[in-house]
Amino acid sequence: MAHEHSDQPSPFLTGQIDLLKTAPAMTALDVACGKGRNLIYLAEQGFNVTGVEYDDDSIGHVMAEVRKRDIEAHVTKSDLEAEGATLPGPFGVVCVFYFLHRPLMPAIRNAVMPGGFLVYETFLIDQRERWGTPRHAEFAWGKNELLREFDSGFRVRHYEERIDEAAQTACARIVAQRI
Repeated sequence: MAHEHSDQPSPFLTGQIDLLKTAPAMTALDVACGKGRNLIYLAEQGFNVTGVEYDDDSIGHVMAEVRKRDIEAHVTKSDLEAEGATLPGPFGVVCVFYFLHRPLMPAIRNAVMPGGFLVYETFLIDQRERWGTPRHAEFAWGKNELLREFDSGFRVRHYEERIDEAAQTACARIVAQRI
C-alpha cells in the first residue's frame, strides 16, 4: 500500500498542534510542501506560513486552495536538491513530510528559531526493505538516523519509528525543539 498522498493534513501534525502553538513565533515553514495539505492546515490554525516547492503544478494547486479558502500563505519555488540550496527563516515551526535530501539538513536545522519546533515525518528504511518503496534507499531514514540528526542543539519532544504491517508502511517521526 505504501504512503498515499492525501488532501488531509498529516495526523501526526494535527496531533502536535497544541505544542506547536507554544512556539516563540506563529510562523511556519513547510519544506517541499507539495499540494499544501500541511501548509493550509497551519495557516488555518493561525500561523503565518511559507511553503517551499519545486513543482509548478503543486504550487498552482496550493495557491488555488489558498484563494478558495481565503487564507494567507506564501509559496516559493526552489529546487531543494540543487547544490547550495537554502531555506528562508528562522521560523517558529518547520515541518517536513515525505521528503529527504540529507545535504539540506543543515538548512532545515537553521530554519528553526531558538525555542521553535521541527516536525519531520518520512519513510524509514524498513519501508524499502519490506515493501520496495521508496525506490532509492537514500530517500529513507536508517534506524534511529532521524533521532541522531537532532540529538544536538535540539530537545526531542517526541520520536517514533512506526511499522504498520497491515498498511505496509514504515516511517520515522520526530518533534524536536531547538535549544
